[in-house]
Amino acid sequence: MGREHRALGALTAALALLGIASAALGADAPPPSSEQAPPAPPKATLTIEVTNLRNDKGLARFAIYRSKQDFLKSAAASGSARIKDGKATLVLENLEPGPVAVSSFHDENENLKLDTNWIGIPKEGTSFSRDAKGFMGPPKFDNAKLELPAGPTVTTLKMSYY
Repeated sequence: MGREHRALGALTAALALLGIASAALGADAPPPSSEQAPPAPPKATLTIEVTNLRNDKGLARFAIYRSKQDFLKSAAASGSARIKDGKATLVLENLEPGPVAVSSFHDENENLKLDTNWIGIPKEGTSFSRDAKGFMGPPKFDNAKLELPAGPTVTTLKMSYY
């Protein structure tokens, strides 16, 4: 009987510890909330088509800017695309909706920069959203600005050469 009594005592102690442990693990905690985390805001996809490229050499380079302060200085997104039949297309996904301005240039020699002459006039083609043009330089952000909604959007730029 002594052995059975000790086993029963050990089992009772184990069950008591198990009950204490389960209480510590949440028996007194409030029930889980039925509310879920809010869904992530919808993202935008921007398809940029550039036309009027004078040849299929090199790449079309693209950049997206979010503000006047960053325009032509610090791109929020960028990419490049091969040219075929005088056209190039780039798709940028998972973008935040809101105002953007798009710039593009024809990097004919694939040196990753817009080549200019000695006074700064581009030797390679350039284009901007809304076909914005500048006077004695690039256009202003507000002239090239698009409102990018959530979901898919397509914009077309026409390459210009000087």
